[in-house]
Amino acid sequence: MRLYDLIQREMVDGENYFLGKILTIIDASIPDAERRKGLKDLIKNARYEHPNWRLRRVAEIINQFGEKYSKVAASEEESYFLKKGEWPRDKEMAPPSNENYFPED
Repeated sequence: MRLYDLIQREMVDGENYFLGKILTIIDASIPDAERRKGLKDLIKNARYEHPNWRLRRVAEIINQFGEKYSKVAASEEESYFLKKGEWPRDKEMAPPSNENYFPED
């Protein structure tokens, strides 16, 4: 799970940086405050509408790698998360893609 956490933090930090750049450009480009706020709200909503789909794919890859190569088993809760894309208490992540990221050679 440490690898997943590191990847997640890097992805989120990068997305937030990019979003900040876009919002700064909007601030500099649109003089009307109402229109500027409307456009910024649309862009922020698009960014946060489905935030977990890429992280779901990362979880699938880590799960397959762990099952195939790891000598240390994941905890029951971690295994559930990596397989189902959600913590037992959280039901908002994207469904698994069922793609085999580590096929046999």
